[in-house]
Amino acid sequence: MEMTGSCHMKVKRIILAVSFFMGVQGVYAQENVPSDLGGPRFIAWNNDYQYLGNSDNRTGYWAEGLNYIPLSQNPETYLTVGGEGRWMYEYLNHASANFEPNDRNESVAQRLRLFGDLHLNKNFRLFLELGDNWAYDAEVPTPANYDAVDIQQAFFDYQFKLNENMQVGFRPGRFVMPLGSKILVSTRDGSNLQYNYDGLRAWLNYQDNLKVDVFNVKPVKFKRGSFDDQADNSREFKGIYLTASMSDENIDKANFDLYFFDMNHDRKIFTDQFGKQNRNSIGARLYGQKNNIDYDFEYVHQFGDFGEKDIQAYAVFSKFGYQIDQKFNPYIALQSMLFSGDNDLNDQKLKTFESPFSRTALFSGAAEFGLMNALFIKPSLSLNLLPKVNLTASYAVLQKQTKNDSIYHAPSGVSWNDHYQTSSKDIANITELELNYDYSRNLNFNVLFSNVDAGQALKEMGGKTNNYISVTTQFKF
Repeated sequence: MEMTGSCHMKVKRIILAVSFFMGVQGVYAQENVPSDLGGPRFIAWNNDYQYLGNSDNRTGYWAEGLNYIPLSQNPETYLTVGGEGRWMYEYLNHASANFEPNDRNESVAQRLRLFGDLHLNKNFRLFLELGDNWAYDAEVPTPANYDAVDIQQAFFDYQFKLNENMQVGFRPGRFVMPLGSKILVSTRDGSNLQYNYDGLRAWLNYQDNLKVDVFNVKPVKFKRGSFDDQADNSREFKGIYLTASMSDENIDKANFDLYFFDMNHDRKIFTDQFGKQNRNSIGARLYGQKNNIDYDFEYVHQFGDFGEKDIQAYAVFSKFGYQIDQKFNPYIALQSMLFSGDNDLNDQKLKTFESPFSRTALFSGAAEFGLMNALFIKPSLSLNLLPKVNLTASYAVLQKQTKNDSIYHAPSGVSWNDHYQTSSKDIANITELELNYDYSRNLNFNVLFSNVDAGQALKEMGGKTNNYISVTTQFKF
């Protein structure tokens, strides 16, 4: 009987231990459910639905059957099927600020996407995204809105651990690649077609504190036909991007970025100059959050050569934001940016800043002006009117950094006009109202109004005030 009692006690202890372990495992799985439930995220390859491999994490939501399709008993081997449908109505009374005749533009842009994301354990992944893009009834067609059924992204990832703390990965193929603050290397999401690249991207991650990205790519040249897109061999973009996360008892969140970009391409900087350009950018960024305050500082220095000219340019960005714990959760922000211009067009130095693949709608939703020879200051206020409804109002001042240089077009970077020097620096005063409604994880509605009130410098070059309206419906799964 003692033996039996002893055995019963051992069995009971084992059962309790196993129950405790399973309980801990269950809590661990629940804690590792992403706060946004894995997606759909802004960039589709950032989605992470592996947590759905644990049936306890499933809620019965309709999309989960597509988010996670198990392919074996290994929960790390699964397929995600997803896509996007986006319809954007746009109206501009002066799409080119009146520099081109009859530049009123009204259209409906349609973006359709379908992707498959195949995960074969932790080490190997295949991603394929097809897209169909068109704009209807546009008086002034935007090339980045047109591309019949074609491969938007196609790549594979292979990653492995060098040791317990260090992981290395490789991504050859075609992919979207926003970097850092997404000001210099953005996505161009306002257009149907994002910036896509053909080439290689590799990375090294050390714990959660350090990430190093290296890449050598060529931008994709989009054509209107089906399956005819190809790499633009006239441009090459390579570089390294390092992100370090810092922790301190006096700091809630803090990150430091350091990067180097090398851009080689044939370029038409001014209306009377065309040639080969090699432009290098070295930048540093410090950003983070302390209590209700967030901050972001970035400095970029550029050097290289364009024809016989030496490039010496720079840019400075900053942003402060403050979240107020009151009704409607007011968020107040102040954003300022400076992109250098050239104060002497006849010397052997080119001092006009140029972004590699810039955020085209940075200054306004209408995306008229390039990130060159510009000083931009924008205070804004955001309010959560309802749990899923946000309203943002802003007023911005846009000026030339130097009067002797021109005003440049986004995203081409070509001068708006042959006239460079103006008596004033004032380009425009920009007032914007944006209403955003997240109906669900998958469905979003957005309305944006932008008034770009022409300043004296723009008027001297023949420009006029532009009013822009967009109404967007976006469905992702």
